[in-house]
Amino acid sequence: MATIQPKNNLLIAHPSLLGDETFHRAVILMCSSINESPIGFILNHALTYSLAELVPEITVEIPVYHGGPVDNDHLFFIHYGDQILPSAKAVGQNIYFGGDVEQALKAVQSGKLHAQNSRFFLGYSGWETLQLANEIKQGSWLVQSSAAYHDLFEQPITRLWPMALRKEEGEVALWANTPQNPKYN
Repeated sequence: MATIQPKNNLLIAHPSLLGDETFHRAVILMCSSINESPIGFILNHALTYSLAELVPEITVEIPVYHGGPVDNDHLFFIHYGDQILPSAKAVGQNIYFGGDVEQALKAVQSGKLHAQNSRFFLGYSGWETLQLANEIKQGSWLVQSSAAYHDLFEQPITRLWPMALRKEEGEVALWANTPQNPKYN
């Protein structure tokens, strides 16, 4: 059975998931610890509204992302760089998950958290204990270390999936150059 250490890994949607509305070309940052059910956030599926539209006291325009199909009515967040929120949990090299929501909103207003060092999500991606291991074994997901991406938060979101595929070997890497919808090729 394939197993992964959830934290500090990226799940890259295999090209075979092209028809899946939620995970099409998804790059997911895994944020759970080993003893918890695996959870992660889709880094490259931006929604059409900003944090300021969701939280009335926020005046800063920060994009909000679709984190996954679970708990879509809850706001989650990660940040990169220095640990700005003391209650955030380290999930990778200089990557932190969660923390106190009030502190996070104050950090946004003060400019400590911004679009270049944070991601805000509605919902998350979650799996039952062995479900993710089975999906990896079946080839639905490619697993890469987030440590291999020093510029993960600096890349345009449209480049994350192709960039990850280029790190793979064989036929999978060829998909990196396909358009969003291969029918338009």
